[in-house]
Amino acid sequence: MTAGETYVFSTYAKQGDNNSARLFMGSAAFGGNSNITADFNLATGTIIGTGLGAENASIVDVGDGWYRISIEATATVSANATLEMHSRTDASTNYSGDGATVNTWFWGAQLESKATANTINDETGLSTTRASISANVGFPLAPDGSATADGLIGTVDDNTHLVRNTAAITVTSGQQYEYSTYLKAGARDWARVRFDDVAAFAATTYVNFNLLTGTIISTGGGEDSATIEDVGGGWYKVTVTATATGTSSNAGQFQTLAMDSSTGIGFAGDGSTVDTYFWDQRVVRVMEPTSYVPTTTDPVSGATATANIDGDSTGLDDGSATVTENSIVVNTGDAKGLRLFFDSFTLATAVQLDFTVGLGAQLFFEIDRLLLDTTDPDGNKLLGPLAGAIDALTDQNTQNQARVEDMLERLEIQRQSLLERFIAMEVALATASRIMESLRQTTTMLLKSNN
Repeated sequence: MTAGETYVFSTYAKQGDNNSARLFMGSAAFGGNSNITADFNLATGTIIGTGLGAENASIVDVGDGWYRISIEATATVSANATLEMHSRTDASTNYSGDGATVNTWFWGAQLESKATANTINDETGLSTTRASISANVGFPLAPDGSATADGLIGTVDDNTHLVRNTAAITVTSGQQYEYSTYLKAGARDWARVRFDDVAAFAATTYVNFNLLTGTIISTGGGEDSATIEDVGGGWYKVTVTATATGTSSNAGQFQTLAMDSSTGIGFAGDGSTVDTYFWDQRVVRVMEPTSYVPTTTDPVSGATATANIDGDSTGLDDGSATVTENSIVVNTGDAKGLRLFFDSFTLATAVQLDFTVGLGAQLFFEIDRLLLDTTDPDGNKLLGPLAGAIDALTDQNTQNQARVEDMLERLEIQRQSLLERFIAMEVALATASRIMESLRQTTTMLLKSNN
């Protein structure tokens, strides 16, 4: 193994007489660390716990009682390593068997080089903002029992106080990254772990931890997940995982902040008292074990199962299909979304699959074509026959409605005009009636006068 490189050790396991299993990585390549372990419950498909040196662990159900279990750690020395698989009772790997009963089934162990870990766990790999780093005699021992713990000392400025990576760390859009460190309360009981690079992560990618109760206080929401694990002696391993939304290469984007339980990340230190103890800060890209590739004596470099649709007969990856664990997913064409499951752990050198689109699928795609209602990248509307007919009828209905409203408006104008004329005629008739009555009275009086 190569110093500074992270490795993933995986195998398939199935419970026998015992319900649990353990994976171990150790020996010279890991500096003799005997705590790089991960325990798994093969009855429930869950992770029981991990040792100090384990950076990540996973368990994936692959069917029929089998699980793909894995552990990852970073080599500290370029040397050989020991990889072990243990059967485990509910309490321990030490137990008495009967010499005949299978305690745990194992198959297909595999070791993969993951990536070079970005370790920022010493004073030369860290810089500070309104703080200093100290490693004085009398500090608590680090979680591994060594005198290598550091202390974050806040200045008297009423502001944030933090440590961050000095060297630039490159992150790639779409990849998931894990930032982990060990923390212990000093003068401040709380701490924040933050991804502070808006070019690559959401501005809300942070998690607040309580270092007295060993709990997560709150999260910003930009992270994928976060954990806090009690490792003894008041120390906690805290881990925050997030997916990069952009590609960036910056210094200072991974930060640990001392945090006051009353005022938050803003407070005034005294320039001499340790606010938060920390140890072993590192950032790694998250990667699950790839598909199992059987080998005999020689290691296989860069072997990954691939597939394609109507492409190279060797299965060369052209983006049309993806192999993930025990399934092949079609990414393009009429069968996009089709997932094919296979029940073997090993992959053949080459497999040719012929498939047809069934009646149900044809009906689905035909209905989808009829109901098509979307836009192309240029913003032009794309409509299927049915959606187009509906759209045309909607346009006609809109036009007809406009015409009806126009006719009603004209009728209202005509009605108003006729009403005004009727009122004028009524006024004229009333006036004529008064004139007639006046003439009648005048005529009557003249006749009486003559007599």
